[in-house]
Amino acid sequence: MKIKDLVNALSEHEYKIAKIQGGDYTFLCKTNEEEVSTIVIIDDIMYPKLADPEQCATISKAFENTFLLRGYRRVNTLFLILTDKPYGFKNFSDGSFLFWVADLYSERLISFMDNDTTFDNVRSSIEEALSKPVKKKFTIKNRKVRIFLSKPFITIALLIINTLIFLYMDNIIDYYKKTTLLLKYSNISTVTLKESEFYRLLTSTFLHADISHLVGNMLSLFVIGYQLEPILGHIKYTALYLLSGIGASVCSVLYYTNISVPSMAVGASGAIFGLFGGYITLALLGRMDRREISYPRLILAVVFMLYSGMQGESIDNAAHLGGVIIGSIITYIYCICQKNKI
Repeated sequence: MKIKDLVNALSEHEYKIAKIQGGDYTFLCKTNEEEVSTIVIIDDIMYPKLADPEQCATISKAFENTFLLRGYRRVNTLFLILTDKPYGFKNFSDGSFLFWVADLYSERLISFMDNDTTFDNVRSSIEEALSKPVKKKFTIKNRKVRIFLSKPFITIALLIINTLIFLYMDNIIDYYKKTTLLLKYSNISTVTLKESEFYRLLTSTFLHADISHLVGNMLSLFVIGYQLEPILGHIKYTALYLLSGIGASVCSVLYYTNISVPSMAVGASGAIFGLFGGYITLALLGRMDRREISYPRLILAVVFMLYSGMQGESIDNAAHLGGVIIGSIITYIYCICQKNKI
């Protein structure tokens, strides 16, 4: 939470977060009629690859060129690197950009450069933010474990669970037992609601009809999950996946019950469509300014998936469409609750 403390401390000096393309950097800018001052916060512990001297020099030069063309006379840029190994940055800059190192272990602010007086007015506020006690919570000290937890491991877990369940079902020699399990856990329109067997709304999303069904869904999950999970975070992502799957199953049951056509649905596609709906919602609401995204390509992908589903009689398009709608609504609620940030 040190970044949040730093942002709050710098806001007292009229620095505001700027929406700039730049991965996981945190940009704060302050402007007046003649001068622009920018502080770029880099979390070297969570994202060690961001602390790249060539990249920092490029960013600094880009800021200078951009703002000078806009009529500002001076452009100042400071890179603030949060790390637990400060002396590894002793020779980080060749003088082409200014940087400070925030040692999170000793809670000290270290400068390895002499000409750094430009930002001296915020030094004490930064040092105070570094020494501010962190609220007690469960923390993981092992750096490798922290890095692993920053990866989309929920997506990996879902891929493994779906595959293992399919392999188990596919290798049951007793055909009667296999059929019994499918009938017990699939989403059957004439049974799920009438018999109040609501567990089927979720269990059916972990079953697949055949290997092509599984592979198609898992490839889609891999593609969208690896992009969406780091943006939402593990808990919100998991909730979005499960609720979209359940919501898609409900839409399927209601649709086929309404048209009086019995159906038996299985597959993770409803939940996956919910992830696509969430991704599109984030993009359209401008919550992905740090990441490159092609809106037409993403929307075209969903339209193509829906169109492809309409070409097959066994495809549950009610679940697909319901998944997109439910996923979009849930993500929109996320955005409302978090106001300005997911």
